[in-house]
Amino acid sequence: MKTNEINRRSFLKTGLTAATSLSLPTIIPSHSWARDNNTAPSNRITIGFIGVGNRGFGDLVRGFMGLSDCRVLAVCDVNRRFANKAKAYVDQTYGNTDCAVYGDFREILVRKDIDAVVIGTPDHWHAVMTVMACQHGKDVYCEKPLSRTIREAKVVVEAARRYARVVQVGSHARSSPIIRYACQVVRQGGIGEIKKIIAVCGVPPFFWNLPPEPVPDYFDWDMWVGPALWRPYNRDLVQLLNWRQNRDYSGGAMSDRGAHFYDVAHWGMGMDYSGPVEIIPSDGKDDRLVTLKYANGVEVIHPKIQNDWGLHDKYSIGTYFFGSEGTVYVHTWREIATFEPESLGKAYFQKLKAMNAIRNAEAVRNPQRDINSPTLTSNHLENFLDCVRNRKRPNADVDLARHSVIVPLLANIALYTNRNLRWNPDKEEFINDSDANRYLDKPRREPWTL
Repeated sequence: MKTNEINRRSFLKTGLTAATSLSLPTIIPSHSWARDNNTAPSNRITIGFIGVGNRGFGDLVRGFMGLSDCRVLAVCDVNRRFANKAKAYVDQTYGNTDCAVYGDFREILVRKDIDAVVIGTPDHWHAVMTVMACQHGKDVYCEKPLSRTIREAKVVVEAARRYARVVQVGSHARSSPIIRYACQVVRQGGIGEIKKIIAVCGVPPFFWNLPPEPVPDYFDWDMWVGPALWRPYNRDLVQLLNWRQNRDYSGGAMSDRGAHFYDVAHWGMGMDYSGPVEIIPSDGKDDRLVTLKYANGVEVIHPKIQNDWGLHDKYSIGTYFFGSEGTVYVHTWREIATFEPESLGKAYFQKLKAMNAIRNAEAVRNPQRDINSPTLTSNHLENFLDCVRNRKRPNADVDLARHSVIVPLLANIALYTNRNLRWNPDKEEFINDSDANRYLDKPRREPWTL
């Protein structure tokens, strides 16, 4: 079987940064080679960061600071060590000591000189912080998944629209030209009729029971818990791969990776603002963990996996589209698209060849310019900044992200209840099932209500 694979490394070498289509792909967005390295301070978007550990620092603080048309004014984290590390990085980069550091995110929200906030906290904080930021007139870049419940996601969208805020969610595949092309191949009939979709994500979260430990003097545990149900501190609980597997704080690997891979499934089906009508958990008789049936007859299947984070003996994590005339596989953060037959990628490769010629000509005209495409993440961050200026909807707009996160949350609920569920995607409720509808939201601690 011969396939055609495009990955991040080969893609970046081409300089191609725009979405492509089967007919006449657009090649370069206006900002890709033209972001002004000498942006006037008065034109820079000012940003405050909330949550600067792990991805919050490594990808978001560092990523936004690599763009000249924004300015970081403040960082916040309940872990004072993380906050101080981020401040030191910002100050060193700018050559001053101006970056403010906070332990309470509300101090960032009340600052009139900050235009936007970037939220890189654990999942249970996403909805509350995004709503509060919108209420304070801030535009928001929030890491995915958008929320830990279906009702929370709806409230976030309502706040973004009510206060006319730009809210970009960190589903960065939406800013990836290679993944856009792959989804267009599927949506425009390149693989014929869609027969089924396989989405390999991970498992639902569970409850952790860990013994209490003393809270470190540099850590605000009560603020970390925030809107979730209170429990004693334990150092293991606050580790990324641990809190994400705890039902109090997250939808587990199912919603973490599902926010990527179910999103791609919707994109390829052309059902961005819809959802399944039936959710069926495994009956133990086949290689299925959960099946989501759509009104168009397509099934999105999550196969059984060998560990919490998606190991399977046949499928890699990602999204597979199986059609009557071909197959497309997509992995979001690795920026991989695989086509079978290889002719499905022909138009794309032709544009890659054309882009090489444009790139080489640009190198001759201006050898000092860095003409490599920005990374997928920088494309997504740039899109956010552009939309803050022009007030357009970003690539991963909050309402699009809402419909994407609903899918893995529905899968979790079916697995929690261990029975078939019927879903009304318009009303966003289970049909004649009050017990399942209890899972649409969670209680939140005061004062962190929605």
